[in-house]
Amino acid sequence: MNKKRGVGVAITVITICVAAGTLWMAGKARYGNQDVSRESKQEKEGKEDRKTEKESDQYAIDRAASMGETIQITDAEQRFDCVVKSAAVTKTPEGFQLPASRRDWMWDQESIQVDESGQIRNEYSYVIVDLNITNPAQKEQFMYLNTIYLRAGGTEEEAEEAVMRGDKTAEESDGHNYMELRLQPQESKDLKLVYIEKDEKIEKREAYLVFNLTGGYVDGVRNEYVKAVKFTWGQ
Repeated sequence: MNKKRGVGVAITVITICVAAGTLWMAGKARYGNQDVSRESKQEKEGKEDRKTEKESDQYAIDRAASMGETIQITDAEQRFDCVVKSAAVTKTPEGFQLPASRRDWMWDQESIQVDESGQIRNEYSYVIVDLNITNPAQKEQFMYLNTIYLRAGGTEEEAEEAVMRGDKTAEESDGHNYMELRLQPQESKDLKLVYIEKDEKIEKREAYLVFNLTGGYVDGVRNEYVKAVKFTWGQ
């Protein structure tokens, strides 16, 4: 009798363990699938955002202004007049001072090899763009210059943000952010924006500046806030 009871208890314990294991595996599969689905959804949304960005930039590039032509760059509340005057490509920081922290940032990039003087030693170069921005309004306006992107090699390639301002010798001025530009009513300012780009992407000696003061692409592909200027150098 005791032997039978022991066998029955053992069978019951085994059954409970098997059931618990089955439930655990089912739960893992269920929630695991949810995690995968969630991750896949995020990846899908990221791909859609990048697709919209590329298509929106391409829409602007197809209608790009020329170097020397005045364009209006706007967001929902502000408007600036901009002219891209000239551009140059160099391996050395010619015509601008390289702030120490920007040089340190370059040192931290595994892909870019730069020495103490700021000279680039491998297959990257500085792209220096001279432009003029005017505030035509009757009030002070400001913008962030890292909303002006460099696109070289087509929209399938990543757009580059400006890494430094050649018109500034320090990273902060008057308490403002390094990439913040404030203009008084009717004020006009000459600027140098400096980008770093792969040599293979600029070998045709042409590229585009893409202006997007909104910092986003909420209005879809035909985003009239996104403007582009084609510029060349050494030709």
